[in-house]
Amino acid sequence: MRFAFVVLAACSGSTSTRTSTPTPPSPTPMIESKPAVVNHDEMGEYRRALVDVDEANPRAVDRAQKAADVLGQARHAAAIGELGGLAARPPTKQLVGAQVTALRALGRMSTDKRGALGVLAKVIERDLPARPNATADGDHALYLATLGAAINAIAELEEPSAGALLVPVVYRAPELMMQLRRAIAGSGAIAATEFRKVMRREHVGVEALFRDRMLDKYCGDRGDAQKCEPVSAREFYAAIVLGDLRDASAVPDLLAALDKPALPPYYVDGVAAPNTGHTAVFDALRKIGAPEAAPKLKAIWTNPKVDKEIRIGAMGAYAFTVPDGTGAEELWKIAADNAAPDELRVEAATAY
Repeated sequence: MRFAFVVLAACSGSTSTRTSTPTPPSPTPMIESKPAVVNHDEMGEYRRALVDVDEANPRAVDRAQKAADVLGQARHAAAIGELGGLAARPPTKQLVGAQVTALRALGRMSTDKRGALGVLAKVIERDLPARPNATADGDHALYLATLGAAINAIAELEEPSAGALLVPVVYRAPELMMQLRRAIAGSGAIAATEFRKVMRREHVGVEALFRDRMLDKYCGDRGDAQKCEPVSAREFYAAIVLGDLRDASAVPDLLAALDKPALPPYYVDGVAAPNTGHTAVFDALRKIGAPEAAPKLKAIWTNPKVDKEIRIGAMGAYAFTVPDGTGAEELWKIAADNAAPDELRVEAATAY
């Protein structure tokens, strides 16, 4: 039971982005307070507790967890190495609570953000057991707990250079997309540049992941299905982030993604997601509101041969991109057409 609470606490809420429409993350900034005052001798004892922790000794683990908490509250940057050493150990049920506390402490090291980020990178880059979309049990859940805590710590540091570090993690651990979106939001232009590369299939690290792990295919939750189905994970997650960042320079890449098949981004227990890569692209274009996207969106929703759901998505985005009354007449005709699907008529009336 204690382990279950640790995993939930580490991930700070829902870890799934598997909804019909991507939703923006809800920032939960750390409440700033004055650093705790701890004398030199106590600091030494706390740092030793992190190094000497024996996971077979519950008291030693409790001491290490308390030490990590105190050092974090004190923002004692000299302890970054010891905190990182504890956090980087292979997570176990006995140790994971102390490791999560150590990772949170690293997120408070505002006096040495680069140093803390360098240590957090070791946890971020650590490979997850099994496939990223496998059922989160056993070792996979332990690694997700520490990875989620590391991502949250990076979000607290607000270090722009972390953007490039987090890009591959989006595809290695999409279960943690909510935390990742919050952390990436603080990276701004750096993250936007990297995700535009992803959309163009020019990001070396992400392309290696897709090649090695076949992330553009669903081959069963355990990767053992005889028949694989194509998915749009690459475009789906990149579009979500580019929309969060309101990156207008990504509009050409987002529009190009609409020329590809509308595929589900993932499957769960053999069932396709209710949305597609186009869903995330339309949402991103709506957030960005770039007028240059309007002509292509109009061409989609005015084409009766296009799938109804795609036309609806294009209409919704179009209303936020068109700078004038262009298309109003066509929208009204659809809204007034008794033979048109009700959902399409409602969206047309809303866009009108």
